[in-house]
Amino acid sequence: MISFDFSNVLKANIGGEFGLSPNFPDEYNEIIRKGYLKIENGRGEYPYHFMELPYEDHEEIKKYSDILGKYKNFVVVGIGGSALGAYALFNALKHQYHNLISDRRIFFIDNSDPATILNVFDVVDLKNTLFNIITKSGSTAETMSAFSLIFNILKEEGLPLNDHLVVTTDREKGDLVKIAGEYNLPTFTIPEGVGGRYSLFTPVGLLPALYMGVDLDALLEGAKDVDSYWRRTPAEENPIAVSALVNYLYHTEQARNILAMMCYKDALRGMGLWYQQLWAESLGKKYDLDSNLVETGATPVVLRGATDQHSLLQLFMEGPNDKLFVFFDVRNPDRDRRFHIGSLSKYKSLAYFDGKSSHDLITAEMSGVKYALAFNGKPNYTVSLESLDAYHLGALIYALELQTVFTSTLYNVNPFD
Repeated sequence: MISFDFSNVLKANIGGEFGLSPNFPDEYNEIIRKGYLKIENGRGEYPYHFMELPYEDHEEIKKYSDILGKYKNFVVVGIGGSALGAYALFNALKHQYHNLISDRRIFFIDNSDPATILNVFDVVDLKNTLFNIITKSGSTAETMSAFSLIFNILKEEGLPLNDHLVVTTDREKGDLVKIAGEYNLPTFTIPEGVGGRYSLFTPVGLLPALYMGVDLDALLEGAKDVDSYWRRTPAEENPIAVSALVNYLYHTEQARNILAMMCYKDALRGMGLWYQQLWAESLGKKYDLDSNLVETGATPVVLRGATDQHSLLQLFMEGPNDKLFVFFDVRNPDRDRRFHIGSLSKYKSLAYFDGKSSHDLITAEMSGVKYALAFNGKPNYTVSLESLDAYHLGALIYALELQTVFTSTLYNVNPFD
């Protein structure tokens, strides 16, 4: 399902100055077990409700499928956690040029830049468009300002509001739920105690996913299987907990305050952006749980492999020792093609590709970068998916949520505020 390779954080591979001992999880088993118990003891209680989301009944959302099928365009209107999860699913599971080849197109209004909003109006037929307005608070400035534009344009065009707007928000709080009630807009609610960055397994992510044709059952099954593994695996042997420990140790003990996330499949970049917010907002804190001033948190940066080898690797190799590198990969991509060089084989720059595949090439590049970083004492580890589908993506999403919340126990900060 998901595998973690920690070999390049060990002394044997990156040297004694920056490497961890082979049994480092055992050395920290007291704080690992304490953190694990804190999470498990909180299961089912506020604010750990995100752990229950994969098990909840989502039939209400699935019943909306027939209505979604009437529209040629679906527009997600939200910002941060209200849009990044849906975008991650779109980026990972749909064709890179989906909107050019499909008659069910998806757009994202996820910024207050007027071009982001107006450009969507240039390319959609409003009569065939459904706008999903998403805000947990019901009053987010960027989302509500975009909503006001959409609301009034639909009115000007004489289109029924409740045929072209669907709302996802809090059950009671904020203006959006009040507006939805006044104008009889279809409404999905975000469960109490679930913050935006942990809301992908709620209608925030599931409604757009349903429009995309994502298998919701498979997505949630992946999350449930990770949860099952988490519950039955001792903390010091659990790669999710171990990865959290690695991130924490390199930040707090070696001052590596940049978490450089190398996404070696373009379809994982959206996941990187989602994870970037999850990590930064959950762990970037001024005070710890004891009200001590800590001003802590490593800065996550999303990078694209192999492209950023040619723009940033020089800095990574020879620059400051302030980074921990995390590689994200898919072992069995659903698309690949072999190189057949033929008459071009006389050219050395091409000959050695013959008979190999595109996946062979990018995998070799990733392996080379990991080795080069390790050789130069730069710690890195790898998170790999068996394949890129709804099941494995659901597993990765839930694993990263658990990892982030577990890391918060090491920092002694609140990951939900």
